[in-house]
Amino acid sequence: MNSMTKWILGLVVVVAVALLVMKDNEKTVYAPDDTSAIQSGVNEPTSINKEPVVQNAPSYTSIVKIKEVTGPASVATGLQTNWVISAEAPGTETTTYTANWADGSPKESQTSSNVFTHIYTKPGLYVITFTAKSTNSKLVQTLKTVNVVSANK
Repeated sequence: MNSMTKWILGLVVVVAVALLVMKDNEKTVYAPDDTSAIQSGVNEPTSINKEPVVQNAPSYTSIVKIKEVTGPASVATGLQTNWVISAEAPGTETTTYTANWADGSPKESQTSSNVFTHIYTKPGLYVITFTAKSTNSKLVQTLKTVNVVSANK
């Protein structure tokens, strides 16, 4: 191993250790009303033996479970598709359902029903994202694929 290779290897090790130390000091949490990860502040430990404390950490009191999503595996363009999300949320919490159709159309969200309808206008293979979130739970999602073919005219 020549000196240049040793130098590069040493640099890689130093960078890797620095990244591990930085990663160990950051805490990622999910806000109950936000679906994206946020970086929270971290209190400095007062002693070398104490762990940092995450500020503003959410406390989720329930978990929504998506049991099943039913809908077609294949459909022709221009035809309405029907999708039903079967989920369970603890107690009487309100559950919000969302469908992202992956075709450029706006996402749909609703709390009054777990049934969605959609019409695809272009053929293709689409991966739909369905989500469910109750009042005090984290957002959960599942993916479904639909093959949209050209309608015979």
